Amino acid sequence: MTLVFVVITVIGFALFVIVPAVIFYALEDWTFGEAVYCCFVTVLTIGWADFVPGIYILEGLTRGIGTFLPGCFCV
Repeated sequence: MTLVFVVITVIGFALFVIVPAVIFYALEDWTFGEAVYCCFVTVLTIGWADFVPGIYILEGLTRGIGTFLPGCFCV
């Protein structure tokens, strides 16, 4: 029973931390440690936002609509 719990825990850790970290490592300009840290902080819902995936891609979009969206939320 204990072995089953350990195997399920390791598989869960791999699915929620390691696999996304490999994807972020490949797509973002991060080290693997930074990618694991980002996923670990996200899974624990700490969310310090010191590493945000896709921030460089969205940076160009927010310049054009950055003043429009806050007005939409206020209505």
